[in-house]
This record gives sequence, structure tokens and C-alpha cells, in this order.
Amino acid sequence: MNSTRKKFRRPLLLFLLVFLCYSYFFHFIGRESWNVSSRLNLTYALAEYGTFRIGPYHSNTGDKVFFRGHYYSDKAPGLSLLAVPGYLFFKRAGVESERYMRYWLTLLTVGLPSALAAVVFYGLTGIFGDLSPRTRLAAALAYSLGTLAFPFSTVFYGHQAAAAFGLGAFFILARIRRSPRPEPFPLLLFSGFLAGYAFLTDFPAGIILVLTAIYAASILRRRVGIFFWLLGAALPIGFLLFYNNACFGSPFTSSYSLHQTYSHSAGFLGITLPRLDVLWGITFSPYRGLFFQSPVLLFALPGFYLFFRHPGTRTECLVCLLAVLGFFFFNAGYQYWDGVGSTGARFMIPALPFLALALVRPARRWPLRFAGLALISVVFMLVVAATDPRAEWRVKNPLFFFNFFLFLQGRLADNLGGLFGLKGWTSLLPLIGAGAAVAMALRMVSPSLRGRGTDRGEIFRAVALGGMVVLWVVLAGWQEPYLREMDKGESLFRYYRGRGEENWAEVEEHYQRAIESEPRFMDPYLRLAEIARLRGWPRVALAYYRELAVLYPESPLILLEMALVHDLLGDRDAAEKLLLRAVEIDPGDASLLEQLGAFYYYHGRIGEAIERWEAALRLRPGEGRILRQLEEARRELPAED
Repeated sequence: MNSTRKKFRRPLLLFLLVFLCYSYFFHFIGRESWNVSSRLNLTYALAEYGTFRIGPYHSNTGDKVFFRGHYYSDKAPGLSLLAVPGYLFFKRAGVESERYMRYWLTLLTVGLPSALAAVVFYGLTGIFGDLSPRTRLAAALAYSLGTLAFPFSTVFYGHQAAAAFGLGAFFILARIRRSPRPEPFPLLLFSGFLAGYAFLTDFPAGIILVLTAIYAASILRRRVGIFFWLLGAALPIGFLLFYNNACFGSPFTSSYSLHQTYSHSAGFLGITLPRLDVLWGITFSPYRGLFFQSPVLLFALPGFYLFFRHPGTRTECLVCLLAVLGFFFFNAGYQYWDGVGSTGARFMIPALPFLALALVRPARRWPLRFAGLALISVVFMLVVAATDPRAEWRVKNPLFFFNFFLFLQGRLADNLGGLFGLKGWTSLLPLIGAGAAVAMALRMVSPSLRGRGTDRGEIFRAVALGGMVVLWVVLAGWQEPYLREMDKGESLFRYYRGRGEENWAEVEEHYQRAIESEPRFMDPYLRLAEIARLRGWPRVALAYYRELAVLYPESPLILLEMALVHDLLGDRDAAEKLLLRAVEIDPGDASLLEQLGAFYYYHGRIGEAIERWEAALRLRPGEGRILRQLEEARRELPAED
């Protein structure tokens, strides 16, 4: 009886520990969060008006589609749909604040499923058969708290919810495979539904949907079982086809092909063949490297070998490996591979539980070394979650010069500690105290394998490995002084802008230092000019652009920015000349032609605007944003003639 109680206490305590961490932070940075706002706009539209059109809310985001006179979210609709019942409940319960509504909806639809996924991960590791509870818990905690699963369980993005659903679908099939009982059709239906809903929540999770379907077909003993699994998957997929048809006129038209702000015309919806530089960027680079930001994942490299060597789990190993490779292939070929504003490679998040399953055997074979890298990874991810996982996209080393930079200054996100009047680092004390208590209880009910004492040699090797990894992270993340100052300026710029606060002198100081260190560095000039425009000083902005024009007289970007300021000042002729010069320098840049067309359209020269947009469309066929602008201009052309 005591053993049975401990068996159930472990997943319960694991859930409590992970859920405590996921629920502790709430990120609200207003208009800076286009991705979140776009998804929530659809939730509000469905709950308040029963429509997919987000017209009443669209102004808070650039992540949207304008189609046939109406605005729609560009995101996969699964998470937004899932949040509708919660929104109605919390609104009836009296939650009026947008800040707290976002927190509760995020906790309900992302944080809660993700914490349950930690328990599912722990249960799934039971298929290995020869692992102690402590080893399985170590791997589960390394995944849940030592990877991007942690910070992205605190924001209303679809990636982590899709990871939870995909892992759940895989878990059900893996357990069914090992059960001597007849395959329960309701569970197969549920597994298929979870895999399909992962796809409905985050489109790249279609990789997991396909692989779990193949896995189901290969392991089910009764052929009728695959019918029930596919039936479950068909429900969310059918809804997606209905949604696309209702919004965009065809079941097979994706919202991303019509995106108003970003172009997805390259390849298939912005996905082309993988690039080696991008592959480096999402693996080992300080910019978006998974292994740089979560060093514990380095154990997955030998881990897959150990995973495959175990004859009872080879099929599962192949599914996990193909899922990881599939996501690397997609992410390395995606046009916006860096996730724009993100601390890490956020598009890889649905694959992380499948990557983390390869950590289980290294956790058993090298427990202290594994624990050391897991601890480093948890600290890194705690800092990311405590500040913001959505870093300014221009920051070259977001872990150091966005997250740690803000953290060391005490500029933390809102958290539950703040409800008790705690500020800065001290606001984390309740989390650390409660988390340590739950972790100790978890350790007490989780015995390790017997006969394994403390080996001084193993301790030395663990310390040495941890030291080498820290040294690698520091050396790999080292930057020239001008880049460091630029990153710090970007971080403060994002921090203040997102909160509607202004401390321009502090921000500008870092940009000025970057210029002093490297006078030919273009980026800080551009930011200083942008700040001047935000402060209502267009002539100051123009002075910065002129300084750059001396350094880079043939730069289309600088000419474009100068043109915008001249137009703002009412000097149309100067603005037009600069725009024409920019197009002359780089006639193959569709964005320059698009901007020139926008200039003509704004000033009533509709025919010339159409001419420029048609030229841009020839360079970038199928670009939804240009097509929309052309459609609007052509409707006005007869009146102009």
C-alpha cells in the first residue's frame, strides 16, 4: 500500500512543481505581442460575436489577414478555439482586466496542458522498463523546466500546447502497444484527436500528426483500430478545412498565404530547402541555439544511440528521431526561421518532448553529469521565464543581453510574488521556496536504484563537464563592445516600449556607446532616428539618416528611411526622389517598389501606385499583402479616372 501511494504521489508532486513554475509568471507587454494578440482576438470574436472575423480587435496586431473586406487572425485557430469556454467563464466570474484575462486564459489553455505533459512524459518513460523513478523524474524535469517548454508555457503561443497534445497522442499509442488487452477504441479516437488538435494549434505539428499516424498503423494489432485513430484526427482537421473555407473562400487556402505584414511567398508558405547557416542558428548559435540555451539537450546526441540500442523501444526511437529531424528540416528552411521576436528557436518547441525522450538513458548512465547540465539549463530557462521569452529580434545574444541583462537589473515580468508587494529578484523568493519544498518531497518518494554510492571520480567529471559547458557558453556568447551595447539598447528599447513607459535617455546612452565603439555601425543610428521620430523630432531623425548617408551613400534602406521623414515633413518632391533613387539602386527589391507604390497611393496617384505594385508582384508572385493593396487601388481607379 505504501509503495502504491508513493507511485501516485510522484506524478502528483511532479505536476504541482511544474504547474507552480508555469503559473508564477504572467507576461503582458501590450501591443508588442502581435502573436498573442492575434490569437486572443479570435477568441474574443468567437466568444463575443460568434464570428471568425476579428475586425473590432484587429488594430492591436500586425499578425492578421485582410480578405474581402474583413480582418482575420493569421494563426492556427486551435488555441483560440480552446480558450473560448475559459473566456466566457472568467468574464462571468468578473475578470475585466485585459492583463488578468490573458493570464488566466494562458494558464488554462497552455500552462495546464503543459504541466500535465510533464506527467505524461514521466509516464511515457516507463516504456524503458529498467529506469528508477528518480531517473525518470530527472528527465521529465529537465524537459519541463530546462528547455523552452518552461518559458513558452507562460505565453499564449500555440507551440507548447501543440507539444503537449502531440506527446499525449504518442503516449496513448505507446501504452496501447505494450498492453496485452484488446485495443480500446475510445483511447485510439482520443489519441487521433490529440494529434489532429496539435496540428490545429500549430501547423508545423503536422509533422507529428503524420508520424503518429504511421506509428499507429505499424503497431495496432487490429486494422479497424487505425480507422478509429484516423477518425479522431479527422475531427480537428475537418474543422480547419471549414475554418479556411469560411474565412478565405477555400478549404485549402492557408491564412499564412494572405498575411498582411510578412511575406510567405517563398517556396511553400515560406518554407524552402534547409540552409546550413540556419541549421547552425537553431542548434548551437547564441542567437537561437537550442543546445546553447539548454545545454542538457546535448545529452540527446548520445541519447538517441542508447535509445535505439534498447530492442524494446526501437520503434519509438525512430518516431522521436524522425520528429526531431522533421522539425529541423522545416525550421532550417523556413523564411522566418528565427521566430522574429524570441529568445530561442520557438518553432522547434513541438518537437522538444520527442528530443527530450532521448535524455532518459544518459540520465541513468551519467546521473551527476546529467544533473549538472540540467541545473544549468533550468537556471537559464528560469531567467528567460522571469523576464520575457519574446526577445527583441535584433538582439544577437538574447540569453545574455536580453534576459540576463534585464534580470540582473531587476527588470522582471509580472509574477505572483508581486501580489505580495515583492519587487525585482525578491519577487522570486516564494517560487524558490515553494518549489524547493515540493522538490524535496518529490525526492523523498522517489528512490534511486540501489547499490549506487557517491563516486568521487563521477563528481569530478560532472563538475568538469559543467565547467566546460559554461565556458563554451560564455566564449560562444562573447561579443565585441559595440555589439554588446547595441543589444543592451535593444533590450531596454523593447522593455520600455512594451510597457508604454519612456526612459529614452537610458536607451540612447547604449546606442551612443555602440557608435563610439564602432562609428560605421549602422543599426544604432537607425534606432536613434526611430526614437527621435517617436518623440516627435523628425528633423533630429533626419540628421541621423544624413550621417548614415555619408557613410553609406548607396544604401537603399537609408534612402527609404530619409524619404519617409521628408514625406512626414511635407517635402514630397524630396521624398519621391529618394524613393526613386532607392529603386534605381536595387530594382530587384520588391519591398522598395511596394513602398514607392504606397507613397503614390497615399498621395492620390492611384495609377502610378498600381504600376509599382504590379512590378513588385512580378518579383514576388502571390504575395498576399501586395495583392490586397492592388485590389483596393483598382477599386478606386475608376473614380480617379
